[in-house]
Amino acid sequence: MTAPNPPVNPDLLYDSFLGVMRFERGMWELTFNVFLKNPMTDLASNSIRGHLLQLTSPNLFSYLRQCCSLSVLTGVSSLLLDDVWFGRNETKPNLVLRRVIDELIPENTPERSQIEAELKEAVKLAKPLNESRNKLLAHNDLSWNLKVFGHDLTGAPYPGNLLTVCELEQIMSSLIRITNWIVSYRRPGSSWYWDEPEIDRFFETLSKGLKSSVKPGE
Repeated sequence: MTAPNPPVNPDLLYDSFLGVMRFERGMWELTFNVFLKNPMTDLASNSIRGHLLQLTSPNLFSYLRQCCSLSVLTGVSSLLLDDVWFGRNETKPNLVLRRVIDELIPENTPERSQIEAELKEAVKLAKPLNESRNKLLAHNDLSWNLKVFGHDLTGAPYPGNLLTVCELEQIMSSLIRITNWIVSYRRPGSSWYWDEPEIDRFFETLSKGLKSSVKPGE
């Protein structure tokens, strides 16, 4: 028999959720603008940035791309989990979006209706991501891992469905809108995101550094 579940402090839950979303949004903006931006919609900046990264340290930035992408994907998947408890232990609540919504936004409010509709679409889009998370991260399924490596090394079919950059962008936009509605309801007029990565400044500095390191005639 489990011990009675202690009540969740709504202010602490709110602040904890915003802390997670600030990090998730920052990682997404970093990953998208540095590594994933669609070259067909932003050909000039994408081409220049990719060239700068290749000139600087291609292997380093390849690893960083994988780390940043994995951070975003696992963060999104964790937020969209249905499990509000750790397994069947109702003394260990999970910090997931479902819990945040149920605890902080009352039913039969305009915000709740908007949030539920937005969440439904995000969960639907994220289905391939949750499948991979369960196989690769939660259980580290050997058969699935072997097929993934086979896909990476030889181009063999991926064992599941793949999430496109466009779909991930839509999911992140939904999470940001949901967070905006939660903030608007709980603390009207307040701002929740302010630490934007200095991506443009980074590439400007990198470009200047590379130019200054090139000797005349090279």
